[in-house]
Amino acid sequence: MNDWLVAQWNKLRRKIDQLVIVALAILLGVVIFFYWLEQQAPPPTIPPLQQATISPTPIIWIIVQQMFVHPKDIRKVPDIQGLVAFDMFDAHSARIQSETVARADTQFIKAQQAFDQGDLATAKQVCQDMIKDVPSHTKAINMLKIISEIERKQQEEKSATKTPPAKAPAPSPKVP
Repeated sequence: MNDWLVAQWNKLRRKIDQLVIVALAILLGVVIFFYWLEQQAPPPTIPPLQQATISPTPIIWIIVQQMFVHPKDIRKVPDIQGLVAFDMFDAHSARIQSETVARADTQFIKAQQAFDQGDLATAKQVCQDMIKDVPSHTKAINMLKIISEIERKQQEEKSATKTPPAKAPAPSPKVP
């Protein structure tokens, strides 16, 4: 029985080997055919270069150029002062940045304490001061969102209580 299984296995293996050889031969034939087709094709023609036409400057662009004045030194622009002042390879600049972040974190703790005590005005002011120093301080931004939502709800409640309730119509006298 064991010899019979070995014989069957060898037959199957020979057939698989023959199929693999036939598949490789077909694949080789297809590659040769496509190579022959590529050799028979005419060479590609490159279209001649055309002279580029330069259109005159649009009038709108001239107006924009007159309106926009580029600063001579970008480091003096106040909007990006904090971005250009930081150099991560300068120890002094990195120290200043880390001190600014640490100061913002202690300010946030003060804002959180004021918020917990219900002093929304102080918490709002502290968060606004923090954002001036560190514009990307997400905790301060989120606290400002929460404070503005609370203030909006309080304003709605005040406006709802200020308007007098509609008077009920006087009962009409009953006619006997």
